[in-house]
Amino acid sequence: MGSGCSTFGGDNLPHDPKVISVKHFDIHRIVGQGGFGKVNAVVRKKANPPKWLAMKTLSKTMVVNRNCVSMIWNERNLLTQIRSPLIVRMHHTFQDPYNCYVVMDLLLGGDLKYHLRFTRKEGFPELEAKFYMAGILLSLEYLHGLKILHRDVKPENVILDDKGYPRLTDLGISVQTNSLRFQSRSGTAAYMAPEIFRGTTDHGTPSDFFSLGVLTYELLFGKQPWNGGVRSHLEKCPNVVKDFSRMTPHSSRAVHFFRQSI
Repeated sequence: MGSGCSTFGGDNLPHDPKVISVKHFDIHRIVGQGGFGKVNAVVRKKANPPKWLAMKTLSKTMVVNRNCVSMIWNERNLLTQIRSPLIVRMHHTFQDPYNCYVVMDLLLGGDLKYHLRFTRKEGFPELEAKFYMAGILLSLEYLHGLKILHRDVKPENVILDDKGYPRLTDLGISVQTNSLRFQSRSGTAAYMAPEIFRGTTDHGTPSDFFSLGVLTYELLFGKQPWNGGVRSHLEKCPNVVKDFSRMTPHSSRAVHFFRQSI
């Protein structure tokens, strides 16, 4: 494993207070492939009633080599505080000499990026998009109530559960700060607020709502409102708002929501 994996030793790796390990789960099929390893559907042995969960296996070697230890730690610490039906829930964390394991809700409805690519290429009907936006908005308001900025709202970080409800995921670059203000350029370029690009001032909760506005546009039209990099993003932002308001076939409420977000 190499000396780098000592980063996970002792108290440096969060773990479940009850001694839980892989042997406590029946491991079933692979349901996904993450950046650091696979995701399996699992069932806790002797659970009554049985409950399907997802087990993420994170290779310690890969996590250390990519300098992502702090990101993994950060997400775990934030998820321990969260109990929202609209945000993915973490149930257990534990480790062995080679891997870290995170047991979370099993969500098999597909993420919004998948649906935009394969099932809703031209965008979602407004009523359906409104349903997803309402769920994401509530999840962001919940996080902001805990002084947490998500900082990476985008289609692939919203997964549908078995009842079709949206669940916000991936808090790896989220931050918790009492002031709800932060100065760091993190996130995904197409969904970043202009103040993050410019780096001239702190950013806060409005940056999450800006990302939600971009996602709103994408769900309604099946494409992002801009392309061509940072300059295109900054230059097109005012025009996108005007064009959306003037040319959209969607309701006045959809226009108002988009204008308030961007």
